[in-house]
Amino acid sequence: DLLRGHIADAFRLKEISDENQRLNLELRTAIHDLATANRKLEVLLQKQQKQIHVNEVSLHVARELLQTIPVPVLGVDDDGMIAFVNAAADALFKCGLLGNVAQGVLPGLFEGPRPSASAGNVIICDRAYHATIHSMGEQSSSRGTLVMLAAIGDGHEISAPRSGPCKTEPN
Repeated sequence: DLLRGHIADAFRLKEISDENQRLNLELRTAIHDLATANRKLEVLLQKQQKQIHVNEVSLHVARELLQTIPVPVLGVDDDGMIAFVNAAADALFKCGLLGNVAQGVLPGLFEGPRPSASAGNVIICDRAYHATIHSMGEQSSSRGTLVMLAAIGDGHEISAPRSGPCKTEPN
């Protein structure tokens, strides 16, 4: 009986040893698979970081370009608030436009639904401007509206709403 007990224990130990070897092999395989997946993720992360850097550089270039062009440009968010003003627009209005409601600053241009691109006239500081309005998002994930102003005369030959809340002085 004692010998049978020892033999049974030996078989149990052999089964445990075999199970340990099988589990060790599974563990090494899982570690190898995880290391491979980690390397792939690192490569993907590096590619995404490079793309983010390229996008940041492009964004800075675009922002600088918009700031330096001599045409007044305003960016309006989906809620109708002015979210971007370039240097030419800032100089034209002579006040802080950011955060103002676009309808108040450029009356008549932001009434009702607009097509993806539209235009209108507005008088700012007793000078007429042709406003080109472009809805963002047709070719990108951008949202909001871009407004570009082009001077068209002294403001007396057209009928257009006068600019809103900023205290502007004639140019």
